[in-house]
Amino acid sequence: FVRRVCGPQAVFIVNPLMASLSLFAVFLICRAWFSEGWGLVGAVLLACNPFLNEHAFYGYSHIAVIFFLVWGLFFLTRWTATRSVLWAFATGLFMGVIPSIRYPEVMFTGAVTLFAVMNLKRDRQSMIAFAAFVVGVAVPVIALVNYNHQAFGSFWTTGYSLIGYAPSTLFKWDALKI
Repeated sequence: FVRRVCGPQAVFIVNPLMASLSLFAVFLICRAWFSEGWGLVGAVLLACNPFLNEHAFYGYSHIAVIFFLVWGLFFLTRWTATRSVLWAFATGLFMGVIPSIRYPEVMFTGAVTLFAVMNLKRDRQSMIAFAAFVVGVAVPVIALVNYNHQAFGSFWTTGYSLIGYAPSTLFKWDALKI
C-alpha cells in the first residue's frame, strides 16, 4: 500500500514510523494505568531498548507486531474503561492483524481474547462489545485465510509450509517441559 501510494522509497519509513507510534501507545497505556510521569518513563525505557531500535531500521516484522500489540492494548484499555463497541472492534481488529504478520504471535491475540472473556459481564452492552471484538479479530483472519486459499490452494497452507518451515514446529509442548 505504502509503496503504491508514496513510491518505492517510502517503504523505508514504515518501520521507524510504527516504532515511533508504538512509543506513543506505550505512553498512553502507562498514563492510563498509572500517571503521565510513568507514561513518559515507559516510553523512554522502550525508546532506549536496543532491540526496538535495531528492528526499527530493518525490514523485520517484529516492529509491526509490537505496533499492533501496543495499540491493541491501548484500545483494550479504552474498551474496558468505556465498554464502547468502537473500542472493542478496534481492539479486535488490531489483535487480529498480529497473527497475519507472524503466525506464532497468535498467542497475544489468544491472551487478549481470554482477558476479554474473563471480564465479560452479562449485560447487553458488554455482549455487543464482545461481539464487535470478535468481528474485529475475524476481519484480518478471514482476509489471511482467503489470501492463503487464493495464493496457495488451501486455507491452512502458508508460504512457510511450502518451503518446509512451519513456525508451529518450533513451538511444541515438549519444549515447555522443565
